Amino acid sequence: MKFSVTLLGILLLACSAQGQSPADTLTLSEGIRYVWISPGKGPAPKAGQTLLIRYTAGIGQDEVVDQSPEEGYVVKLAEDPLIPGWNELLPILKKGSTIKAWVKSAKAYGQEGQRSPQNFEQFIIPPNTDMWFEITLLAIR
Repeated sequence: MKFSVTLLGILLLACSAQGQSPADTLTLSEGIRYVWISPGKGPAPKAGQTLLIRYTAGIGQDEVVDQSPEEGYVVKLAEDPLIPGWNELLPILKKGSTIKAWVKSAKAYGQEGQRSPQNFEQFIIPPNTDMWFEITLLAIR
């Protein structure tokens, strides 16, 4: 038992070091893979509902580029302008669920990337950059 836990840990570290997702991930669509950290309970959100989420967004192995406030971030599903990957990921969540997702550039910020609002010359997320997200659905309103 101890050996298999250690082997799983080594596999997860090896995958994250290479910017890849672990072997037990699910594919949502072309360019989006995810793993359930916690499944949550209740119905999935519907278009037009307001969601309270907590998220961390990153690039590379472990570089965090954005994070919601601890109390969460409000999103109106299918109405607020979101990256394509979030439009696909958020509807599969249930209250209390947490996922880690790997999103290819085309479903993140694509060829434009994301520029810094303080310095438009600088990129927060460079063009054509794959991203990872950890998202928790705190509430559906």
